[in-house]
Amino acid sequence: GLCIQGKCHCTSNFYGDSCEFKKCENDCNSDKNQGECLGNGICKCNPNYFGDSCSLKKCEKDCLNRGECDYFNGVCKCFDEYS
Repeated sequence: GLCIQGKCHCTSNFYGDSCEFKKCENDCNSDKNQGECLGNGICKCNPNYFGDSCSLKKCEKDCLNRGECDYFNGVCKCFDEYS
């Protein structure tokens, strides 16, 4: 941040009286109930979500290793021999 007339003005990624706290990326997608910010840039993701901002979604049973997971929507894309 910057000190202007004795007061800290934080950059967009920090907050606090002296800009000592780091904001969580996308607020951990808490508005979508995907996670919560524990402070200092650390997210605690809800079950089935992961990533720095809890923006990625796990696939059910990891597609049983019979397909690939689309982590953006949590849907399995099955290999040709499976459905």
